[in-house]
Amino acid sequence: MVAAILIIAALLALLAAAELLSRWWIRRHGHYYVLPPGWRMRLRPDPDVFPQLERVTRFDVNADGERGDEVPRVEGLYRILVAGGSQPEGYLLDQETAWPGALQRLLGTPACLQRLGATRVHVGSIARSGVGSEGLNLMLARVLP
Repeated sequence: MVAAILIIAALLALLAAAELLSRWWIRRHGHYYVLPPGWRMRLRPDPDVFPQLERVTRFDVNADGERGDEVPRVEGLYRILVAGGSQPEGYLLDQETAWPGALQRLLGTPACLQRLGATRVHVGSIARSGVGSEGLNLMLARVLP
């Protein structure tokens, strides 16, 4: 009985130590991502329930943890980061339909690129439904550095 209690206590201590070490490692060496990099999702809303939505919705997260295309590594890139709640997230909207995607298309026109003094435009989104101002403040504090 005593041996079993000691084994359980040792396992709990080991789990606690692993958790603390992981948190230290992530804070010191890791990056903070609102969305998991490389996440790919295809949503198929029921047309009887949502007749106004697209049949297939893409939700792709790039290597920087933003919903959107991969960030082009080119000179003259004008980069925009969208943050906020459900409206900019556009969960059931395809990436091209949600307003960050539409903004990227609009700003990628030759006239807008010339006005911005850019060669390309990238709009990425870290918006999440239900995020409040405190959560948004934390997201930006961790992502922007």
